[in-house]
Amino acid sequence: MGEVARKYSTDDTVDYIVFIVHEFAGEYCLTRSEAFDYLKEFKGIAFLEEHYGFEHTQNPYWTVKNLLELCKRNGGYSLPKDDWKYYE
Repeated sequence: MGEVARKYSTDDTVDYIVFIVHEFAGEYCLTRSEAFDYLKEFKGIAFLEEHYGFEHTQNPYWTVKNLLELCKRNGGYSLPKDDWKYYE
């Protein structure tokens, strides 16, 4: 983890990342393992580690949506959405 992330408890940071991976998996119809692999490969996990101080204060719905966009900018592919959860 980067210097900024060390200001926060490692346990809190890990708990938050696990929570977001779970939310990401549910939103995009993935297993938690698939969601973690996708986020790891396309720099979503690194982003959460680096920006934990800000991100953990945000609505997880928007964090999940923004992570997909970040991952797509880093070479990720579009994922199916579980449309019954949210209506935009």
